[in-house]
Amino acid sequence: MNIKSHFNVSSALKILLLMLFASNQHDVCFGQNLSTASADTIRQTVTEAGQAFKKGDLNQAVALINRSSDQIKRLAQESGNARSLDSLKPTYAILSKAHEFLSKKDAKALNDLPSWVDLKKIASEKAPTTPSEPNASAAGGVSFVDDVAPWLVAKCGNCHIDGSKGAFSMADIASLMKGSKAGVVLFPGDSAGSTIVESIRSGDMPRGGGKVTAAELAKLEQWIQQGALFDKAVATRPLKQLVSKSANGKSPGDSMEEAGKNMARNLANTKPTGKETVSFSRDIAPILIENCNGCHIDAPRIRGGLNMNNFSMFSKGGDSGEIVEPKNVAKSLLVQKIKGLSGDRMPAGGRPALSDDKIQLISTWIEEGAYYDGQSPTASLATINAKAWSDSATYEEVMERRRERALNKWKVAYGSQKPSEASDRNFVVMGNVSQAAIDEVLVTANQANEKVRKALKIDANDELAKGGVAIFVIKGRYDYSEFGKMTESRTLPNTWNSHWRRDVLDVYIAILHDSKDPKVNEANLTQQLASVWVSQFEETPAWFADGFGRSVLAITGGKSDTYGKSQLKNWDEQIGTIVRNMKGTKELLDGKMNEEDAALVGYGLCRKMIDVNGRRQFSNLLQSLGKTKSFPQAFQLAIGPMEPSIAAALGLPSVKASK
Repeated sequence: MNIKSHFNVSSALKILLLMLFASNQHDVCFGQNLSTASADTIRQTVTEAGQAFKKGDLNQAVALINRSSDQIKRLAQESGNARSLDSLKPTYAILSKAHEFLSKKDAKALNDLPSWVDLKKIASEKAPTTPSEPNASAAGGVSFVDDVAPWLVAKCGNCHIDGSKGAFSMADIASLMKGSKAGVVLFPGDSAGSTIVESIRSGDMPRGGGKVTAAELAKLEQWIQQGALFDKAVATRPLKQLVSKSANGKSPGDSMEEAGKNMARNLANTKPTGKETVSFSRDIAPILIENCNGCHIDAPRIRGGLNMNNFSMFSKGGDSGEIVEPKNVAKSLLVQKIKGLSGDRMPAGGRPALSDDKIQLISTWIEEGAYYDGQSPTASLATINAKAWSDSATYEEVMERRRERALNKWKVAYGSQKPSEASDRNFVVMGNVSQAAIDEVLVTANQANEKVRKALKIDANDELAKGGVAIFVIKGRYDYSEFGKMTESRTLPNTWNSHWRRDVLDVYIAILHDSKDPKVNEANLTQQLASVWVSQFEETPAWFADGFGRSVLAITGGKSDTYGKSQLKNWDEQIGTIVRNMKGTKELLDGKMNEEDAALVGYGLCRKMIDVNGRRQFSNLLQSLGKTKSFPQAFQLAIGPMEPSIAAALGLPSVKASK
């Protein structure tokens, strides 16, 4: 083929070399990015296209570029938001050049390549990454559970089901669809572009688990090609359990329905009667945490398919089925295992057997109904145990534990640098500023506390947080940023001068200290204390708490000082632009917006409530929070259904209205 017919020699060689060596290019992006290996797959395909073209096979080159185009569109759909797509821009540039080159070659079969702008739109309108359609077997197609899962378990189980070699787990379908740290291995509708198929076809996989037959591989390809469909109910069910129940003569759908009923029964019966002598949160959770950690809790490799990270997972059981049968100690596999009556005694790994007292506690809990007395069943066992301890501890005991944890965080961030400290009943203040400055911040914190309490009409007997609030006073922007990186594993927005965090044992505020103007410190503390207060209510979104704090700053006199006035003006100016760029509320409610933009939307929503009918909506929300202790319930009572109400307030289309 005569390259000169459309390009000069140097241009053609440049593009051809780009295609040939695309796989050696690397995307570099700071912050969240898509999988490097996913991009590598596209670049490798572009390289293969260049090689095909060099050999004179235009049709093959076109087919490979079409595949790359489909792959990059799927990655855009799976990226979650437009910002995270930015890491693919260098790869897109390579693909775009190759596509442009072939488009000049009379390549009639070449599909259109979406523009970068179109890909960003696709990313913003994210399609679900995990199919939720019914099992394909119902429509006469390949059934994952019947036709694919059995040989995956038999031939890949040692490395990727019992373990996760290469950071790739196939313990359940959700993990398989997620892929590994190296990237997505399965693209629904594109078996040829799915790495898992190529690895098996080439003979690279499985290693030591037995050869996959041609018929088995064909079933896998057919399942992927028809969309990789599966029942939503089986997404997180252990593959070994699915295969076992299917082999026992029960249809996968029936097995999942029964399992779902069993789990629903367990969770539905988790409301204690008040007559129980053993508490799961207080008595059972710490036993599990101490003895099952590393194998079934926070484990890199979950043993036996039994995940105990939270009660929801615990109640599902593992490869052998459910491990607890309420009110039937003898038939509960958990008791059989810890007594050594069924297979290997647990805990394993050289750990000592449980004491008779601990076995009796577990037995009594099951005998009394195996009730769950924690918060959400998806909360970690450590969290529910901490909550149980906190509820029974005195204010002073919680405060001392909070101070100890705050000092530990300080050591993580700043090593052996000892902080200056001051405290009273409300606050524990520490930082890398002078003792005089720490003492001053303690006084300022109490002044800010009074402002917040007055504005929100908080009862004198109600604390902002049991055990008080820890305050980190940090000197310099660099040290403030390091605090976020080292203790919270995140990059703090560079516009922030303060932020808050709250969970059961840690309630704290971090501020960038201003040594020149105490009003700046007071404004930051007022804002963050209000956020801390509203975050105590169950299921309060972080974006709302952030915005709530900013709105309280506005109504407590923030406009009267230079710093507060500047902050409020800056926020007010940005809200309109951010809301105009939103296509709806989904990204906000799903937690996909960046923290600063989401906080500004929360601020705008709160200001809207404050401005409507003389703060009536805002006041109603505060009253409802006091009654229900649940943010979603309070919002429903005071304003209305959350999603459509937020959409209406922001002038955005409602998700429900669009369906």
